[in-house]
Amino acid sequence: MSLVLDKRTEAPGLHAFIIGVSAYPDLPQANNPLLPRHYGMRQLSSTSLAAFRIYEWLTASTTKLPVPLASCRMLLLPSNDEINAEPRLRAYATPWTTGDVLANAAAWRDDASASRANVTLFYFAGHGVQRNIGDSVMLLPGFGRGVGGTLTDAIDTVNIAAGMAPTATRPNIAQTQLYFVDACRVLPEQFRQFERMPTTPVFDSELNSRDDRRAPIFYAAIPGTLANGLRGEQTLFSKALLECLNGAAAEATEEDERGNVKWRVSVHSLDRALEATIMALNAKLGADQEYALGGSQRDADICYLDGPPDVEVTVHIDPRQAVDFGTLEIRDFRDQLVLALSPIIPYPWKKALPAGNYNINVLFDPPRAPYLDFRRLRYVKPLPRELALIATVRP
Repeated sequence: MSLVLDKRTEAPGLHAFIIGVSAYPDLPQANNPLLPRHYGMRQLSSTSLAAFRIYEWLTASTTKLPVPLASCRMLLLPSNDEINAEPRLRAYATPWTTGDVLANAAAWRDDASASRANVTLFYFAGHGVQRNIGDSVMLLPGFGRGVGGTLTDAIDTVNIAAGMAPTATRPNIAQTQLYFVDACRVLPEQFRQFERMPTTPVFDSELNSRDDRRAPIFYAAIPGTLANGLRGEQTLFSKALLECLNGAAAEATEEDERGNVKWRVSVHSLDRALEATIMALNAKLGADQEYALGGSQRDADICYLDGPPDVEVTVHIDPRQAVDFGTLEIRDFRDQLVLALSPIIPYPWKKALPAGNYNINVLFDPPRAPYLDFRRLRYVKPLPRELALIATVRP
């Protein structure tokens, strides 16, 4: 068993299962020749590090989950590039097999079955394929060795999600289940010549009559496309996911009777933010990745923030000459003064502000022709993380 964290009690908790595969032992490295059984795939160099970064986020003291983190099982197979980038990965370089995945999955499901108030989190990063539209197959160590069926050392999301459903045998399994699949979803051309390519089942899928789970599946790629990673760094999807979990996907809840507002990341807010964040990373890195949401898309809280996330706000003045005479005034939603700056130096003015409503004004006192006061009520929201505002102070 690869139980890397064990804080299990009788109280509800979050049970995580993380898999990251980079150094596929039966796939060639970058410059070595490919064989037909490799289906065009080589070893990876970012997926184990991506999985490890998710583990770091889960176990960080600053991460606030809906229920305490109770257990985490993790299987990694890092590349040398990843170990050089993150030496702590060396502790997870011991080989493991599909059998280890099945054993860990069984124990993970057993833990999840103790209470409907439990939460589960599954994260896979590695090679992925599809056999038909909408399919998602995750490739494990052993893929490419040419023994048994092609997908003997592979598992699929449909089987895992179905095996985690509430049934007569497991009526109290976790009602909130979060799945993240950081892998490609392409159909290798050679797969078209086979009638059926079964994966190894993780669970038997027991019949059930009512499935009321909140069980979204966050896919790094839409069907038929690739997921991207940077050599020796984490994957694009994991970068986007962590940025969202750390604030980009935050949303304000209703204020309580004392006027306090709680900030959270939910299934729905993460869905919206992931798409925008991945698009921004695509533009920055020259990538072309498209995210998709599947599974049961009922809303659920994923994590909470201590307060509103910071947003970089830049204020430009039009015309530029007015910065010498005007006062930049910013007031929060309670009309408390946040800033009064005259002259407006440095220019353009830039500062991180907590997300929320602000009155952003450029005022001239005494009046100075031809400039006019600029007053704007603006909601500074978590996305985009950088907001540029042009204050026009001329007629």
